[in-house]
Amino acid sequence: MTERAPWYRRHPRLVRAALVIAPIALLVPAGEVVLRARGVTPGYVERYSKQSFRRVETLEVERRFVTDEDGVCHADPAVERWGGGVVINEDGFRGRPFVRPAGGAGRSILFLGDSFTWGIAARPLTNSFVDLVDRAGYVTFNTGIPRAHPKQYAVLAARYVPRLKPDVVAVMFYMGNDLQDAPPMEPFRGTHHQTNAGDFEAYTDDGRYMTAEEAYRYHLDRSNAVAVPSPDDRSIVAAVRRVALATALGTKLLAVLTPNEDEPRAGGVTADDRRRRRVDARAFLASIRDVARRHGAEFRLFLIPVRSERETRRNSIERNLDVFEGFDPLVPDVEFTAADHEPLPGWHFNDRGHRKYAEFVLRALGDGRTLPPPRRAGKPR
Repeated sequence: MTERAPWYRRHPRLVRAALVIAPIALLVPAGEVVLRARGVTPGYVERYSKQSFRRVETLEVERRFVTDEDGVCHADPAVERWGGGVVINEDGFRGRPFVRPAGGAGRSILFLGDSFTWGIAARPLTNSFVDLVDRAGYVTFNTGIPRAHPKQYAVLAARYVPRLKPDVVAVMFYMGNDLQDAPPMEPFRGTHHQTNAGDFEAYTDDGRYMTAEEAYRYHLDRSNAVAVPSPDDRSIVAAVRRVALATALGTKLLAVLTPNEDEPRAGGVTADDRRRRRVDARAFLASIRDVARRHGAEFRLFLIPVRSERETRRNSIERNLDVFEGFDPLVPDVEFTAADHEPLPGWHFNDRGHRKYAEFVLRALGDGRTLPPPRRAGKPR
């Protein structure tokens, strides 16, 4: 009698299939556990840098910067967490009170600018180039506010030049974003929400204002590297995607297969958009220059360069000088390198960069003033 062959010899295809399926059956649950432990949430994969937006369990809204009845953004004087010798005056700006200086107090300068002028990345904050110019013997009024735009510079010039009668009105034009679209300036509505999830925009692309909670959900959806199909999509592909997005492993796989973007707002800027922005920038600068001249102040336009690693045709000083024709722009006479900026992905000057830029400002003012020796870090002004 012939001995019957073992079952695995009688069903070789079944054995081969089992050898393929068994490892998968073990690896899939293991992969799911590992990915979830590493923070991969089913249906969501972070697409962008967490520097400006990140996912949080509970959204907490902060009030470091507020907006007044004219739509002007300023620091909240009531915030007690500034520290480091930082003083916010009654008008909501950093530094001395906005009071017209008495005769003999020294030459006064009204600085109009954004986060560079505010002093981001200076350590301490009171080592910004505006503070250094002040220590060189000028009376400085600093209206720099993070994320401010030339549209706000023009409003502030109309508000404070008649009141302070400065000798110089200095526009600190940052090439990185001052040639962008002018943001809305609505009463008591800021352009950004400050939260524990980051400082993110309060307006949709079509100009609709959002509460902090609405904006968080909006940016959370935009930052997802995998697009979730709509519930009413009954196609087989959509059904498979829904099943995949219910697992961390499927979500990660879809993220790999989904075309990614470098930036939330990449693309979409036409030549007409760029021309309009240039026209708007010139209009804001002309408004500031006019109010300065009416009140006997010198108008100075200082250009702040983008760090070399981030320079493009759209933000290069050299390639955009035609925008400032007729305004006598002051271009730095020294090169700013990576050593003058905070570490990437940051854009701002570090202490060395602030000091270097302050020295350039003093040379441009032409009074022969120089900076005092550097102060030790952490020592309040």
